[in-house]
Amino acid sequence: MKNILLSGLCLVFALSISAQEADFEAPINPDFLKYQKNIYENKIPAFSELGHPLNEIPLYVKPDFTNYLKQQENKSVMFDAVYDMRNHGLLTSVKNQGNCGACWTFASIGSLESYSIKTGFGTFNFSEQNVRTCHGFYLDPASGTCSGGNPKKSAAYFTRGDGPVLETADPYNTNSQQTCNTTLTPAANVNNFCILPGTQNVIKQALLDYGALYTNMMYSSAYLNSSNNTYFYAGTEGTNHAVLLAGWDDNKVTAGGTGAWIIKNSYGTSWGENGYFYVSYNDSAILTTNAYFPSIGNYDAYEEIYMYDELGWISNIGYTSEVAYGLIKFIAGSNEKITKVGTYINSAGASISFEIYDTKTDNTLSGLLASVPEQQCAWPGYHTFSLPQQINISSGNDFYIKVRYNTPGYNYPLPIERLSTDYAEPQIADGVCWASSSGTTWTAYGASQAGKERDLCIRAYTLPQGTDEKLLLSKTETVEVFPNPAQNAFTIKSDVGAIIKIEMMNSEGKLVSKIEPDQQNTKFEFNTSALSSGVYFLRIVTKNNTYFRKITLIE
Repeated sequence: MKNILLSGLCLVFALSISAQEADFEAPINPDFLKYQKNIYENKIPAFSELGHPLNEIPLYVKPDFTNYLKQQENKSVMFDAVYDMRNHGLLTSVKNQGNCGACWTFASIGSLESYSIKTGFGTFNFSEQNVRTCHGFYLDPASGTCSGGNPKKSAAYFTRGDGPVLETADPYNTNSQQTCNTTLTPAANVNNFCILPGTQNVIKQALLDYGALYTNMMYSSAYLNSSNNTYFYAGTEGTNHAVLLAGWDDNKVTAGGTGAWIIKNSYGTSWGENGYFYVSYNDSAILTTNAYFPSIGNYDAYEEIYMYDELGWISNIGYTSEVAYGLIKFIAGSNEKITKVGTYINSAGASISFEIYDTKTDNTLSGLLASVPEQQCAWPGYHTFSLPQQINISSGNDFYIKVRYNTPGYNYPLPIERLSTDYAEPQIADGVCWASSSGTTWTAYGASQAGKERDLCIRAYTLPQGTDEKLLLSKTETVEVFPNPAQNAFTIKSDVGAIIKIEMMNSEGKLVSKIEPDQQNTKFEFNTSALSSGVYFLRIVTKNNTYFRKITLIE
């Protein structure tokens, strides 16, 4: 997969004449403003009792759940009194963030790893290091790549196709000046991201459906009962720490009453209950931001993402209405076919539709190529939608994607990427983004538009022309592993040069075998009789590239 960040192309575009329609931007989250104030006053980061920086960053704008909350009034659901993912094999091992403000990466990666297990994709140890060094947001000079973050930073990294990578490929350290390793191949493809309200029934259902969840809290050891590993905070301070929500216990007694969330921390196994603790249902800060990544699949090196919003969804704009339109222009880099489209949304219960056009002349779009009818988005986040019929685009041809956003009860429908000093400093494109309240008269946005220096968060996904998508992902794979599942042995076959090295990792990312074939052939027989059954990950180095494959061994 390649993401095509097209900001450089826009300099040759002529700006269309368009009416300047007044827009309004969503209010900044008060917790975010307070966080920045504390940064400037050197009050952040605070530290845990073990010296871990507490540096989770509140979201720039609050997701809107008005429509969901109206629909769900008086609805009740029955759940078991206790649900503990530790008893269901849905969690990876407890990690230790050390003296680096990387809690948000452990919560994000932990959620993705749990979802991967839950859906049967496999048990993996993904790299928190690569998330914290490669997210692309502003880095505080003092904290460097330990500057802190939130799930939207992780979502930006995942959805533009940069990760996740394996822990063995980019192992964790606490060096705040560590830079991003850009040479690594992702181990999986993550295309979606959701944010949930802190409603108890919603959270419990999501835990059952999707595995462990990213959440946040206000952490201070003053509110931790170390004798029974329970926690309760009743104050008004904002959140400062991200953790992994791993279940619940309605019978757990805490200082805040009976009932608690089961939390996996990132302070190592010697802390708490082997790395876990219990946060009261009545805690005033827990569940402020809750997120998960409900898609994971095989990495596809053939897929390309057309986009301008490298940092993704920062804020929202609107026109005092629940409906707004976005329009974006791309130019095909080769002969490709558009397979799906994607965008962010900031409101629960929103609906969205897409139209792809060949031509834009001033305010007129013509040559409709494809459309995606109205789709419902249950939760805020990033969503992708397959085209009913894929469309071919020739190299050098431009195409336009028009999106209609409808966010009931919320008047800022359009997701945007924008500058936020000392948080997000994106490179804004020019001449390629427009917005409208009606979908007929368009206002230009971009680097040269005073007061409208914004990128729209609309993306297109393509594959090379001339090949059936299913064949492209299977039969024409450049490196094949078979049979899979395998018993006692399997074969690796390369169509792209001699096999130079093979590394095999277990489900925890531990290297269990490393082979450098004496004869550099394009085919290798791998004996696994000495290995136990389970899911393993292969790193196959050929003369021309490095490939990752998953293999399941059976008895």
